[in-house]
Amino acid sequence: MDTEEAAATRHTCLKLEISAPANEPIFVKGTWFESRFDLAITDGLHSWVCLAREEDVRDRAAQWDQPVSEYIQLAEKHLGFQIPGSVYRFDDAGDGCKRVSDSLFFF
Repeated sequence: MDTEEAAATRHTCLKLEISAPANEPIFVKGTWFESRFDLAITDGLHSWVCLAREEDVRDRAAQWDQPVSEYIQLAEKHLGFQIPGSVYRFDDAGDGCKRVSDSLFFF
């Protein structure tokens, strides 16, 4: 990581309340870069890591017709801070994978 990227890096830590069936909190540590992000997620028993590469972020942003910077800001808003009125849950992403989503945004 170069000096410029280090200066633009932000970190968040969030306790999310997940809706049924678990109704258990999960903790999300986010590291936010200009064009990608890393997430470390735990429920206290299990843990997961998401390393969203630049090309993954670029593809997802394009699916939403958004510039990468706007997509990163939206992802950080929803996974870095509890959004009042949002209901977070795990959704089936296929192939045995799960994704975190809320009532307003899918990752």
